[in-house]
Amino acid sequence: MEKKSVYKNYIFNTGYQIFLLIVPLITMPYVSRIFGADGIGEYSYAESITAIFVNIAPIGTVAYGRREVSYHQENRKKRTRIFWNVLSLRVISGVLCCLIYIMYLFYSNLRVIPFILMINIVSSIIDVSWFFQGVEDFKLIAVRNFIIKFVMMCCIFIFVHEPQDLALYALIICCSTFLGNISVFTRLKKYIDRPIWSLLRPFKDISTVFSLFLPTLALTLAAILDKPMIGWLSKDYLQSGYYDQAQKIVSVLMMFITSLATVMTARVGYHFERNEMDKIQDYMYQNYRFVTLIAIPMCLGIIGVARLMIPLYLGDGYEEVVSVISILCLTILVIGISNVTGIQYLIPTKRQNLFTKSILIGTVFNFTFDLLLIPYFGACGAVIATVIAEVMINVVQLFHIRNEISFVRLVIQAKNYVIAGGMMYVTVCIINLIVLPNLCKLILMVITGMAVYGSLLYLLKDDFYLQCLNMVKQRLKGVLAN
Repeated sequence: MEKKSVYKNYIFNTGYQIFLLIVPLITMPYVSRIFGADGIGEYSYAESITAIFVNIAPIGTVAYGRREVSYHQENRKKRTRIFWNVLSLRVISGVLCCLIYIMYLFYSNLRVIPFILMINIVSSIIDVSWFFQGVEDFKLIAVRNFIIKFVMMCCIFIFVHEPQDLALYALIICCSTFLGNISVFTRLKKYIDRPIWSLLRPFKDISTVFSLFLPTLALTLAAILDKPMIGWLSKDYLQSGYYDQAQKIVSVLMMFITSLATVMTARVGYHFERNEMDKIQDYMYQNYRFVTLIAIPMCLGIIGVARLMIPLYLGDGYEEVVSVISILCLTILVIGISNVTGIQYLIPTKRQNLFTKSILIGTVFNFTFDLLLIPYFGACGAVIATVIAEVMINVVQLFHIRNEISFVRLVIQAKNYVIAGGMMYVTVCIINLIVLPNLCKLILMVITGMAVYGSLLYLLKDDFYLQCLNMVKQRLKGVLAN
């Protein structure tokens, strides 16, 4: 099978991940003004509960399926067997999760929103994007999501107008995800054959699947623990709303970082199967450098513009989001680094036990600090707990691979980005003192900040930045030439 370009796959997967989140970002100012922080908080809390089942339903098949398919990119027969075995197992586990979720709904006092959100559980069962990631076909997923999310955005603006439309809003979002996941099944015939039902063995590699499910479960709990705990401990939908809005903004920016993990997992798995460890190590140092190049200015930029941006973007009633997002944005850097170590390195090289250990330790820290901080600081307490947990995950992972990846080299690689990022932050703060209309000032801060950061890296002659710049220039020349 023809090998795809890592650069093209990164562009397509970044587009895919961004389009998963870009529509909520576009609709957020509109929706936040219609439903208010209380309505957004109600939806966010219900979604956080459903998200537990959405992430548990596929068990460990996403990581397992993607990894196994990447190992056998050139063997159609094995790809076919892996796909149908994995899909069968997803259906079995998904049906069980749906039954448990239905029982939970009938014994709880939740409203209609959670019933609608059950569509997301079904969508997660039939999601086969893991297969296309394994064969490194990211273009299909990106195009699909652009079309589906664009239609969803139009439906929100056309049909959602009043606070009473919250259920309709949930239905539009859930149905778009469901239709998007179904739409790619016709493309599968390019890569696999029809199943031979008598040869299906969904439980054949169940021990391996469960070994990958543990880090998935731990990662899921670590990622979604804050929202339900804010609801349980603060008893205030407003705090859930503040957290949700901050998280959506940060998540879109984080996709520029974490989308690389999905692309590189398949590529690292391919080289690991062929015992090409030198190539893998070269990839890792480049990926760490890419994360720090992008994440450092993002973190400092959000902190610099948050006080001006949030009121303009979300409207009145969301002032507390400024403090929440200023802390939460630090996760862009720390999660970016742990993605390189865990998702791109440990999982493809079959060291998922170490990955699980680090995530479990982080989850314990997150849960503990949530209990201590949320009752007093609400959403701010939750994001502080998240940052502490993510730092601990990095400490554990980097300590265990210290003989393979030099931490000192990682720090030296990031030196220029810290210097340029610091100067960018100072520049943004100075511009904030100028008397201008808020929107004009915000645009000036963003453009000037980017210019200062890029110019300083050019003056510092950062070789990786210059290499990326040259790559972009070559791609643009190619596009213009055609």
